[in-house]
Amino acid sequence: MENRKLFRKRIQELCVKVAREHHFLLYKRSFLVRNRNNILQMICFCFPPSSMQCHIALQPLYIPNTNLNFSFSNLLNYFNNAETGLWGLEETGIEEDISHISSLIEVNVIPWFEEHSTPKELIDFIHNFNPNISKCNPFHLEVYLGFSYLYIKKYESAKLHLSKALDLSKERISHTGDFEFIGLLIDKINQNLYASIDKDIEEVICKTRLECKINV
Repeated sequence: MENRKLFRKRIQELCVKVAREHHFLLYKRSFLVRNRNNILQMICFCFPPSSMQCHIALQPLYIPNTNLNFSFSNLLNYFNNAETGLWGLEETGIEEDISHISSLIEVNVIPWFEEHSTPKELIDFIHNFNPNISKCNPFHLEVYLGFSYLYIKKYESAKLHLSKALDLSKERISHTGDFEFIGLLIDKINQNLYASIDKDIEEVICKTRLECKINV
């Protein structure tokens, strides 16, 4: 079997093992998703032409989205780590590579997922942001903070960070509808319409689940 095909097969088998042991959904054969308190924890292996990449990502369901994405993520080989080079190039080294990838997931990724599995824990992480763990641009950091504060009903803190997101959004040209929604939420905070905000967030969770085809 060609090295690349064998390596992909072994990665898919590793995904089955990780899914079984840590209660992930096999979203695709090499894409694992787990829901903790409406925060998706994702491990995604992909295979560009010359290599393999593994993305480690978080995505709250309470932030509007039409697809799963890696806005808050890092590659496995840089996730609290710094490794260069490619995996799966030589057939004689595939099993060693799989063992090493499995170890990185067990030692670096799963414990971090467990420690950052609530909106409050996500907020604390962002306030002490460590780029050696995850990569995220300033706009998305403010969005994650703003919506996480909304989720835990800290409305004034949410307003602060959603306002910062709007300021940063002036340099962006996409997702105009999302910016309008953020502005609407800020207006509701100013009017103390907290029950309406809570309902909006519940509706966002339901819609994001549907759009992303998530049933966990």
